[in-house]
Amino acid sequence: MALRERHSSDLCDQHDDLLDDRFDEYDGNFRCFLFCILIKSIMTNKLPDSIKSPVIQQWLQGLSRDTIAANNGLSAGAVTKIVNEWRQALGSTVAAELRELATTLKKVGINAAQCAAGFRVAMAMIKLGIKEDDFESFMSDVYNRCRDQGITPENIAS
Repeated sequence: MALRERHSSDLCDQHDDLLDDRFDEYDGNFRCFLFCILIKSIMTNKLPDSIKSPVIQQWLQGLSRDTIAANNGLSAGAVTKIVNEWRQALGSTVAAELRELATTLKKVGINAAQCAAGFRVAMAMIKLGIKEDDFESFMSDVYNRCRDQGITPENIAS
């Protein structure tokens, strides 16, 4: 008896649509049936977002493919496929830039919120007419002059 006939009639009618003629040649037990469902799921790329999302997050953090695979119980090839599909959907350049940003933030030891705060400060300084190369010396000079006048940062901020 073919796998489809035996399993759909004897064991699991609701999974009949997961099997197609490619699997009819396999005639075995329920374990074989489950294996066929797994293969079909992999072949049709039906990994849930609950699996894909941590893979993408870890890739953005700069983790290696093998580390991501081990962390998520996947093969390295599955990780590559998930990342490539995401990159293709998003755009390869944007995905590469996001990963570079994430890995750079990690290297310098700041998070996205801290980076955004720094960006806002930089934009405020530029609006004041201060050149980016002069940020540090400007802040140091303002701080020192305020300190000499007895003005603390707390006095200015309040």
